Amino acid sequence: MMSEKNSGNCFKSILSKFFLTFVALALILPFSPTGSLAALAHAGRLSEAIDRINAIKISDNPTREEEQAAISQMSDALSDPILELKFSDAFDGFTEEYKQDTYSRMVYLVKYKPFLDQKDVQAGLDYCIQETINLRTASEEIPKYEKTATIPDTVKAGDDITDQIIRLIDGNERNLLVQVTAKKVLPMKGSNRPVEYMQVDPTGRVILVKPNTTGMPVKELVHVWFTVDDTSTGHRVEVTIQPKGDTGGPSDTQIVQDEVIKYNRAASISATTEAGVDVTDQIIRLKDGMSKNPNVQVQIHQIEGMGGGNKPAQ
Repeated sequence: MMSEKNSGNCFKSILSKFFLTFVALALILPFSPTGSLAALAHAGRLSEAIDRINAIKISDNPTREEEQAAISQMSDALSDPILELKFSDAFDGFTEEYKQDTYSRMVYLVKYKPFLDQKDVQAGLDYCIQETINLRTASEEIPKYEKTATIPDTVKAGDDITDQIIRLIDGNERNLLVQVTAKKVLPMKGSNRPVEYMQVDPTGRVILVKPNTTGMPVKELVHVWFTVDDTSTGHRVEVTIQPKGDTGGPSDTQIVQDEVIKYNRAASISATTEAGVDVTDQIIRLKDGMSKNPNVQVQIHQIEGMGGGNKPAQ
């Protein structure tokens, strides 16, 4: 029968062998085909996938074709399963246009800062998806607002006219997540007249600079921004500013124009007229049957040569 001392030594020997076997397995397994080699291969593929994203380039002023090519490359690169990226349910619900917007934001994100690892890519994707959600929310607010406005002649210079320009269409409710402000005032398309009747203050309020004294309605455009967090989109409101004191009678401009057509546009000076003789009445002559409006002053303003100015006045 084995002694108690021998029994204890045998047990210790078994434990020692078990520990050595465990250590040996721990050292051997990482170098097995399913150990570190597989991990290294996975890490290599992951690095290549991230490098592929970082390699997408776009110029500072890209053409539409260049931008579309970069967006397509980003869409393909992000779909690599090795990245194991999680696209939110919101992204799955995007229209194709908004999905393209998300990829476009990723293109411009990597343009200024390359991604470091998978977590960095996922964080960037999450950020861009949220930005697109903000854009969609802001865009859905635009159709609720009027695109035209009229400022009556009772408004005075210096008055805040924002609420007369940024107006909800009847039956619509404002989304409180969307901040609506005026951005700037623009001239009407094709107009040579500069902006002179409205301006936007630093808080995004529209101020009437001066009343309209032209006798006729004038128009300017107000660019309105719809913003969620730091994402904005917008539309333009066509603003008509009514003339000051419109009594229904002809404006000063109309009165002058009506007077102009009463006068002859050609005159002849007799060859016998001597130098120094006043010939004003021979030049400014009413047409037969016309009478002068006493409220309109008529005078010679300037003398020019004929032939497009090539021959000087003598």
